[in-house]
Amino acid sequence: AFCVLVRNERAARMAGLELAMWYYAAVSWRCAPRVPSGYRAFTSHRQSGYVAVVGVLIGLMAVETFAVHMMVARFSVAAACALTALSAYTVVWMVAETRAVVLNPLLVGNGELVARWGMLVCERVPLDLIARVGADEPAVRKRERLDLAAMGGQACWIELERPLEVHGAFGKPRLVRALKVSPDDRAAFTSALRPRS
Repeated sequence: AFCVLVRNERAARMAGLELAMWYYAAVSWRCAPRVPSGYRAFTSHRQSGYVAVVGVLIGLMAVETFAVHMMVARFSVAAACALTALSAYTVVWMVAETRAVVLNPLLVGNGELVARWGMLVCERVPLDLIARVGADEPAVRKRERLDLAAMGGQACWIELERPLEVHGAFGKPRLVRALKVSPDDRAAFTSALRPRS
């Protein structure tokens, strides 16, 4: 929608990302994950303790922000307030991204994998493009990998038959030959990706 108003894809994506951030941070608390009909959802945040890790980081940031504010305020109140506002904005981003991870699980159905991570990545991978799924790291160059795994989660690598064009948060395209995800139920996820005979 922002592309119609701005006519610059990067600026439109940035505006969309900002709007999504405020939605997830402020409005999404009573929402449940959206799973379209015909799809099966696989969460990525439970086994890894992703939400707890982010909570600890936010707590540490609050302590650091207070200490920095008090130290900088001795020299410049305006600079201290600016740094505190920047830290507060960063916390809102972290909360929003965590909510987005919870509300946007991996989806398998209708002949495709919808590989998502928070509000930053959503890529559709046809199931017939998948060559191999497993825990072993593929022999693929780093720039041809898309990492969507949670910190501390069990890695599940998806190697593709041929390169797939994906787009970054700001629309820059690149080709990937392997995706790394961390579904909580890796066995069920792997089974769901196998083609049905």
